Amino acid sequence: MSIGEACRKVERSKSTAIRKVKRWNQMTSEVVEKGFPDSIATTLGKGRPAILKDEHTVFIFELLANEPTLTVEAVTDNMSK
Repeated sequence: MSIGEACRKVERSKSTAIRKVKRWNQMTSEVVEKGFPDSIATTLGKGRPAILKDEHTVFIFELLANEPTLTVEAVTDNMSK
């Protein structure tokens, strides 16, 4: 699938797709060079603060790794405990 086809499919501009691909390539090359990052944040200080902190994200991934069939409601219930 070409970049143009993919952009039309997800209703994004070609420039956005190119920017995302460049960022993805940069992130994956950094993982190879420096190892896995301590944070999943892609930029610092832009926009409003994230609702979920890194600890929450790790908790959700661990929860889903142990019980992959959980619903969104079940994950939300576990988060509020």
